[in-house]
Amino acid sequence: MIAYHDFRRLWTDAQEISDIDQYIAETGGSIDCEDVEQAVRLLSLIHRLANAPATDIRAAARLTQAGMAREYGIPISTCNKWDGGVNRPIPWTHVLLAYAVVSDMMEDFDEKR
Repeated sequence: MIAYHDFRRLWTDAQEISDIDQYIAETGGSIDCEDVEQAVRLLSLIHRLANAPATDIRAAARLTQAGMAREYGIPISTCNKWDGGVNRPIPWTHVLLAYAVVSDMMEDFDEKR
């Protein structure tokens, strides 16, 4: 899977490059992945999550609030507040949560192959 420092750089680039095609073209060569389809899926997911609220991270993980709380050790009240728009995660929490979810999703993808 992708190293955290590489993910963080891709995350930052995704926030700066609004066009998904341009983002993939500019950052795609930095992904150590033999499967082009998997690299594009990974970059597309990072781009979407970097420019979206925390609720989209939970949706990408296909988890309920309770499931997200259980899986990633987040208080369910926090998940509820994120979903309700009452609070937003601080930036480093947002990127760490996205990294955990993307890593889990990519592991699942690799296992199904």
